[in-house]
Amino acid sequence: MGDNLPTSLLLLPSSQHALQELASAPTPLFWNQQELRSGISQLALTRKLNLWLDRRVDPNQTLDLRIRPGEVSTLEDCLQLVARKSGAELAVIGNTVVFCPINSAAQLEYQANQLFLQLAGSRPELAQPTRFQWPELSTPNDLLQQLAKSQNLEIDGRLPHDLLHAGRWPNPSSLATQLSVLAGGFGMQITLESQVLHLGPATATTEWTTEYPKAAVRHELLPNLADTFQSAKFNPSGNAYVLFGPGAFHRHAVTPMARDTQTTGNSRDSRSRASRGKEQPVWTLKILNIPAETVIESIGDNLGYLVEWAPNCTAGQKKSLVSFEVQEAPVNELLESYAQASQFKVELRGKTIYVSVE
Repeated sequence: MGDNLPTSLLLLPSSQHALQELASAPTPLFWNQQELRSGISQLALTRKLNLWLDRRVDPNQTLDLRIRPGEVSTLEDCLQLVARKSGAELAVIGNTVVFCPINSAAQLEYQANQLFLQLAGSRPELAQPTRFQWPELSTPNDLLQQLAKSQNLEIDGRLPHDLLHAGRWPNPSSLATQLSVLAGGFGMQITLESQVLHLGPATATTEWTTEYPKAAVRHELLPNLADTFQSAKFNPSGNAYVLFGPGAFHRHAVTPMARDTQTTGNSRDSRSRASRGKEQPVWTLKILNIPAETVIESIGDNLGYLVEWAPNCTAGQKKSLVSFEVQEAPVNELLESYAQASQFKVELRGKTIYVSVE
């Protein structure tokens, strides 16, 4: 590849930004009978991160999930919990996180990286991220044809028929990422030869070798990462590191320090994790027909606050069903949304949530 082209899909600026976001502080979640598809869509909008639900994972399953502030360290930890709860695992393809079937992530990551190298090596402009969106009832073949046509590429083969809900990724992504998630959902992969995209069965390969500039590698993490990924290897080579292993090894080795762990500068994003701990946590949750008492007691439990009910609150009022939704809301907005939905008056008194009827 040319000197100015990244040696890996993970080194694209858009990928580096996404990796930094995954390493940043998590989003607290309180999901009660939350449909997986809509829950992932909400997370994508909240964190402005490309999230893709592989067609082989049931999108209509409902999840009960609580992730309290401080319970996990990073956004990736949060997404991993969602994946495990839904019987899936995470693949990170460029700047896009894929919820895919167990034991498929490493293959998807390998296939996407190889396709990226083929595309970028053929024509440098094919490495540039572009917007990815599609209307309701699009088929994977529709999207495949559109992507190929937009880059003057031919297609050899077809994907099986399926229908997609309308969607739009928040961030531009590489052509390799877009093609790989479409084909991967059918256990297929795409390769490039002479400006033709060839569809075929996915290979079982999960590990590869890449040479990275030393400046791009978190060299202090390499020994521990090599212990974690037993087949992984790393060797310095002049001004570079040569890494061998699965996609997760490569990804963690080149993940930039999270914005909230950097200590340079005075912006919110560059505060240390210790100082971030003093900030008010934000909440993303959706409540649908849950008893008012259950909701506020759960919120109190998550915050570490006591809930005190005024004597004028009746048992019937406490059992009334409430529905509301918040995204990245601080505690005061969360409680205001609850109050509006439940018709209770809610006050914070130190470490106590006082609930009464006006």
